[in-house]
Parts: sequence; structure tokens; C-alpha cells
Amino acid sequence: LHAMGRLAWAEKSFAEAQDYHEQSLGVSEELQDAAGMITSLRELVDVAIAQGDYKATDGYLERELALLDQRGERRQMGVALHNAGVDMYKRDEVGLAESYWQRAVTVKEELPDKRELYATLYMWARVEIDQRRYDGARQHLQRCLTLTEQMQDQKARAEVLLALIVVAQEQNRLEERESYLKQALEVLNGLEGVESQQLQVLAALEQSARVREATEEADDYHQQRVKVEEVLSRQEQAGSLALLAQVATAENRFEDAQVLYERLLQLHERQGDRKGIRETLQALSSVAYRLRQPEQAEEYLRRGLALSEEAGDRQGVSSMLHAMGRLAWAEKSFAEAQDYHEQSL
Repeated sequence: LHAMGRLAWAEKSFAEAQDYHEQSLGVSEELQDAAGMITSLRELVDVAIAQGDYKATDGYLERELALLDQRGERRQMGVALHNAGVDMYKRDEVGLAESYWQRAVTVKEELPDKRELYATLYMWARVEIDQRRYDGARQHLQRCLTLTEQMQDQKARAEVLLALIVVAQEQNRLEERESYLKQALEVLNGLEGVESQQLQVLAALEQSARVREATEEADDYHQQRVKVEEVLSRQEQAGSLALLAQVATAENRFEDAQVLYERLLQLHERQGDRKGIRETLQALSSVAYRLRQPEQAEEYLRRGLALSEEAGDRQGVSSMLHAMGRLAWAEKSFAEAQDYHEQSL
């Protein structure tokens, strides 16, 4: 019955899935099989959420939690509440999600392993950042930072510091942001495979130092940055090349950006990544325009349009026509811009 319920769930026959799991629950109750009851109730929670029946969700979840509590499985109680919150958030029920996460935190605070508590607090903070509720995010992230010390987890510490940098930037806490940047750099320097994060932090620290006219400090960050860029450049990975190109563009080093995007384009072409090719051609067009090469900028877009049409990629065609319309607008070719946007529409 449990397996049949899962099969019905996979087929999105939620009412049927609920019926099978209810029957499975009834059998487990007759057998006084607590583990079986917990499994069925967990599935019924998922089915109720999928159906948008939040009253039933609470009912099933409370029964599951009561059974877990009787068995002394506090960790699983926290996990159940955390997961219910995640599922609610995926359905844009932010208030309900946070109510479950608050209960999960209460349960997890009692656990000796602080990783469980960290997982809920960090996820909650990321949601608050997405919701632009930075005070709440800052509070939760600072708790996470303390937990990383107890966990002795430098990777998690770097993760939290990078999030705190975003929050500090959004709240215009510039001194706090620089402090977090320096802490993040120190942690990242002790980790492997984090060159992308190192580059972002070093670029931000260099810029901050130049704003303060601390030339020697800025030059030191720049030298560190060059070494990291050399490592990333040798990796020939899409993410690394894209980041290097984005940094070069942000710093108005458009010729460097053009070279990097051309390398990235070749990589996407070898991999057959149509979406990557389309996005890179658009980036190359933007860079070419900044280099006062409007004809080259248009050529990149025409290549993207031809590739999209050949592949039957209607989204790609629309995206390229929209970009061509914006380019024509920038060149004050308004009739041409209107034509491209009409085609995109």
C-alpha cells in the first residue's frame, strides 16, 4: 500500500496517493508498528501540502511529531519541521514556512550536533535575503557564524561570511562589510577550490581600499587577485571564465572581457550548450558596443539569432530579437528597434 501510494504520488494522483497511505497507516496502527505509522504520516504530510490542504498538513504532522517524541527521536522531529517549512516555501507560503522553521529551531537547539540547527537558520536567512528582510537575515546569520565556531567548519564559516557581506552591502554598513570581507578572505585562503569566491572578495577589498585612497593596501589586494585570476584562467571552466569576464566588465576592462567571453563561447560550443552560447553572444555584443564596435555587436546577436532559429529555440529567438531591438534603440534607429521588438513580441 505504501509503495502504491508513492507510485500514485509520482503520477500526481494525489487523492489516490492519500487513500493508499491512509490504508497503509491503518494497517500499521493495527500492528502497533510505530515506525510504519511515522513513514505513512510523513508521506501524508507531503500529499496534503501538494494538495494545498494545510489543515490536514498540520494534523498529519502533529501526529508524526507526537510519535517521534514518544520514541525520543528529537533530531527527526527537527528534520520533519524543517522539511515541512521547505515544502511550504516552495509553494510561496512564506509565513507558514517560517512558523515551521521557528519550531524546528526550538527543537534543534536541544541537540548536541549543531549542524542541524545551522541548516535551518542558514536556510531561513537565505529566504529573508530573497525577501529583502535584511535585519532578520543579519540576526540569523550572526547566530550561524557562532555555530560555525562550535562546529569547527571553515567551509560553512566562509558561506555565512559571504552572505553577511551581501546583507551589510544592502544595509549600507560599509565598515561592517569590509570587516566581513577580510574575515572571509582569511577563511577562504585556508580552503581549496574556492578561487571564484576569493576573486570576488579580493576585487571588493581592492575597490574599497582604492576608494579610501589606501594605495599600498589596494595594490596588495590586486597582486593577490592576479594570482587567483591566473589559476581560474587555466581551469577552462565555464563558471570561472564567466566570472573573470564579469569582473573585467565591471572594471571597464572591456578588451580583457572580450577575450574571456570569446574563450567562454568556444567552451560552450565544444560542449554544445545552446543556452550558454546564446548568453555569451549577448554578453559579447554588450562588450563590443562598449568598445564602440556597434557593427560587431550586431554581428554577435545575428549569430545568436541564426543558431536559435536553426535549433528551433523560440525563447532564444525572442531573446536575440529583444537584444537587437535594444541595440538599435541605442543607435537611435527607432524604426528598426520597433521592428525587432514587434518580432520579439
